[in-house]
Amino acid sequence: MSGLRILIVEGNLPDLIAAPGYLDADQFKAAFDALEPFKDYHVSEPYATNFETCSLGQFDGVVFTGSGVNWGVDVKESAPLRTVMQHIFKIDLPVWVSCNGMHLAAVV
Repeated sequence: MSGLRILIVEGNLPDLIAAPGYLDADQFKAAFDALEPFKDYHVSEPYATNFETCSLGQFDGVVFTGSGVNWGVDVKESAPLRTVMQHIFKIDLPVWVSCNGMHLAAVV
């Protein structure tokens, strides 16, 4: 059993997450479990709740998912997601990004 703890930062808005197929975090869990089962995942939804930075040290790595929003990562609506990534980069955790996460990393 792996002791790795992975934070998955969901890039979708709450209304998109409620729609079938838009919770990107579930897709990442399934993919990572196929590679190495028994990971400990925590999903953060920055657009739904305030992000808690105090517990970031408990994670071994972070994934930033894609997104189905209709705006770029450099606009004011994306501020919650940018804030999370800025905090992650400051504590130097390994980060894996997908689609929207790659754009976000370039902006941050």
